[in-house]
Amino acid sequence: MQSKLIDCPNERQREFFLSRTRFTAYGGARGGGKSWAVRHKAMLMGLAYPGIRMLIIDIAACYSDPEVIAAHGGTVLLSGYDSGGGNYVVLRGEFSDRYDVITRYFHLAKRSVVKGRYLQTGERIGIQGNTGTQTTGQHLHFEVWIVPKNVGYSVSLREK
Repeated sequence: MQSKLIDCPNERQREFFLSRTRFTAYGGARGGGKSWAVRHKAMLMGLAYPGIRMLIIDIAACYSDPEVIAAHGGTVLLSGYDSGGGNYVVLRGEFSDRYDVITRYFHLAKRSVVKGRYLQTGERIGIQGNTGTQTTGQHLHFEVWIVPKNVGYSVSLREK
C-alpha cells in the first residue's frame, strides 16, 4: 500500500513541498493543535537573525524502535526540560566554513546526553516520547537550523 503523502498530498502538504519561501512551518503530531505555538515561537526566533534557515518537522511515533540518534556530529549545547517542549537536546556542529547546523530534539521520554558532550553522527540522544505540555501524542519534534558562525545560540529553555 502506498502512502497518501505520495499519492495525493493534501493542501497543506502541497503548499509545504512547493514553497520557495525562506521560512515554512507545517505539521504537528496530529496535524497542528498545541504544537503550533512551538513552531510559531521558533519561527519568530529565527526571523530575528538574518541568515538563519530552519526546517521544523514532527516525526510520528515509532514504537518498535523509539531511539533518537544524532543527525550530525557536534557538541551538545543544552540537555534539559522545558514545560512546553518536555525533555530536549540541542546539538551544534559545523555545516560549512561560514555556517553551523543546530538540531533540536523535543518531547523525549529520556535524554541520554549531557551538555558539553561531543557526539558522532548516529549516536544515541534519547528515547522518543510525549513529554511537555505542547504535545498531543508521542512523537519527535525535530528542528534543523542553519546559522552563520557568528550567531550565538540563545533560547528561553531551562537546563535540568
